[in-house]
Amino acid sequence: MADKAAEYAIKIASYDRTNKDISKWKQALKSAEDPDYPDRSRLMNLYHDIMLDGHLTAITEKRILNILNTPLIFQSKGKENELVANLIESEAFENLLRYIIESKLYGYSLCWVDITQPGVKKPKVTLIDRRHVEPTRHIYKYKESDSLNAGIDYTLPPYPPYTLTAGREDDLGLLLKCAPYVIYKRGDIGDWATFCEIFGIPLRVGKFPAHDPNARKELNEAMDETGSANSITMPDTCSIDFVENKTSQSGKGVHETFADWCNNEMSKIILANTMTVDAQGGNYKGEVHAESEEGIFEADRRFVLRILNNQVYDLLELHGYNPGDARFKFVDEDSTPIKDRIDIDLKVNQAVEIDPQYWYDRYNVPMPKGGAKARTVETGNSPSSNGKKQLSEPKKGKSKGGFLRFFD
Repeated sequence: MADKAAEYAIKIASYDRTNKDISKWKQALKSAEDPDYPDRSRLMNLYHDIMLDGHLTAITEKRILNILNTPLIFQSKGKENELVANLIESEAFENLLRYIIESKLYGYSLCWVDITQPGVKKPKVTLIDRRHVEPTRHIYKYKESDSLNAGIDYTLPPYPPYTLTAGREDDLGLLLKCAPYVIYKRGDIGDWATFCEIFGIPLRVGKFPAHDPNARKELNEAMDETGSANSITMPDTCSIDFVENKTSQSGKGVHETFADWCNNEMSKIILANTMTVDAQGGNYKGEVHAESEEGIFEADRRFVLRILNNQVYDLLELHGYNPGDARFKFVDEDSTPIKDRIDIDLKVNQAVEIDPQYWYDRYNVPMPKGGAKARTVETGNSPSSNGKKQLSEPKKGKSKGGFLRFFD
């Protein structure tokens, strides 16, 4: 589709950088939800603008990087597809993973996936501009301001072999809920900056005799000559006072508190917690919040795997990668030292018989020609042996490879 842009005179405009307020957010939401003429372009322009917020960028990247940094394999019975493995290591596939999980934030992602000629042509994955896509009608508009009649139905040939979608067609994404907090925070930060400008710099007050009109002119000239700091001139019979609000927080406190509140609300929306982003509270509270965050991450991994093992699998089969019965799988990295892992696995194997295939996969042991099988060793009579042969633990002083003697 990206390569067809010139043919269909598709025009990508610059993003809307006008000031955003709550009324524009409501108008964009109303336009996107219109049952007869849905238009997401305003909302996508707003999303692009609020992503300039540093806190929102940090919390959304946590979800994205959790997917990108978790090892991914494509295997069948321990055997890896070399073509797919090379594809997984490419920048194009990393972009694809990013666009898939971004659909949780934006509601929907439409990608142009060119993985033809595996191993020969460099793969390319492009995100189709969300301002031009109307998921409920499957239309890619020539211009973001066009009606739904002026566009391409990307579900019709020849596009399906090169397109991938992620997200629900009626979903507007988590950024919809974050947008008001970014808008409010911007106003708050602007007021805070004004406060700092007025009250953060000393105010110079000059007084002149009320009966001498020339003195005022001379005083103003003197103020100008001594710099551009805040200043005021008045007759010596007048005075000016700054009265602070004593009923609540004032100055830095009220602005900072409100900005922090907005950040916390966004953290709850994206990560279902606040304490894994900004350090606060005790360790036990942080552990509880980390558990809720891990639940979000686990759901994201399942979401990505469903798309990989369905839509991406179909594209692999269509473009000659010969996927067979292999499947994508995330590999959780185990930080347990290998010596401790071996001890644990051997003890478990004494209580419950473990499939020999596990040992080859777990410790990356080369598979013998005869297939996976474990060699048993006599351990003597013991209450737990029941007369059966069991795997014995490695003797102390053995090297990391000592456990290999249990395998053929």
